[in-house]
Amino acid sequence: MAGAGNDVDPEVARLLARVLAHEPAVAVPVVRDGIVPRPRLVERLVGSPTAVVTITAPAGFGKSTLLALLAAADPRPYAWVSATDGDNDRPALLAHLFLALDAVAPTDDEVNTSS
Repeated sequence: MAGAGNDVDPEVARLLARVLAHEPAVAVPVVRDGIVPRPRLVERLVGSPTAVVTITAPAGFGKSTLLALLAAADPRPYAWVSATDGDNDRPALLAHLFLALDAVAPTDDEVNTSS
């Protein structure tokens, strides 16, 4: 963030610190040993031309495991955001989305800085 004297709005600085503290929220999970394989679901998703997928189910039903298997099996890039109750505000969600998407398709540096 460039500017006169590198001044950063205190609210932006607080948000940035909070988002960077939760950076693992944008890391695609790793496939772990002992998981339940889901080959039919992975095959359906790999063969799908859909650009965005939303998986919904109660906690513990294997959503993260399925998507980790998909990311390991599919050559397409994946942006990942794990939201928690602590991320229940728009600026934090948008910052996490930006970080996840920027990891897949980096933005031009001119977009990331202000004059």
